[in-house]
Amino acid sequence: MKRGPLGPRRRRVWFGVVEKAIRELEKVSGGLYSTGKEMLNTIERIEREYPDVDSAEVNYWFGIAWRNFTAWFIRGEERRGYLEKAVAYLEKAYEIEKRSSGNRWKHYASELGRLLVGEKVVRDLGKGIAILEEIYLKETDYEPALYYYFDGLYKTGEFEKAAEIALEISNRAAKSEEWKNSFPSGLKHLAAKAYRALVRKYKKEGSTNKALEISERLMENPAATENDKRNHEKLKKILEKKNGTLI
Repeated sequence: MKRGPLGPRRRRVWFGVVEKAIRELEKVSGGLYSTGKEMLNTIERIEREYPDVDSAEVNYWFGIAWRNFTAWFIRGEERRGYLEKAVAYLEKAYEIEKRSSGNRWKHYASELGRLLVGEKVVRDLGKGIAILEEIYLKETDYEPALYYYFDGLYKTGEFEKAAEIALEISNRAAKSEEWKNSFPSGLKHLAAKAYRALVRKYKKEGSTNKALEISERLMENPAATENDKRNHEKLKKILEKKNGTLI
């Protein structure tokens, strides 16, 4: 249902269709169904009634409906096909909102990025990272979806950048009026996770100096563990021994 130039009457009709579709999709996404078959039949009926609606919000709610249906009722490899539907609808919602300079693009981008990074069966790290990076660059407050920006970078092996992002989003949460009194406790562990991966990488490459440099940063992190501290001391001894041999 593509929109061409609309007169006042056609505009009222179009908005009426959109509002009705949104109400139905919000209802179906709300967990009212006791069986997967019932929910599946309802979503497919709504798809038949509202095909190809050129509305960001309608496409968003189709995406959420398919995502929720998959989470609640589908297991195993069968999840792929339904999550692909969710991704397609969310991509369309995001594209329409950006095209029309709408103000909900960040919300649609967040849901899309979460799926593209977090769901293995539909994972597209390049696309997911790019979408979430736009939120990171254009937003100064903490956004929960930015965890998936960190996670995408971590999964691609960009550990140093992942650590940098982790520290920044943690700082944003600490300063946020909305989040500072309910600080997400897991954030403080993200940079430490990236630093550990970097230490392992440099040790494997035989770059003890670099490994120790990153380990020093890890020691400054409040999430450093006793095991991190022991490994740090081992690195110092290896480097001291190495330098002593050279002398």
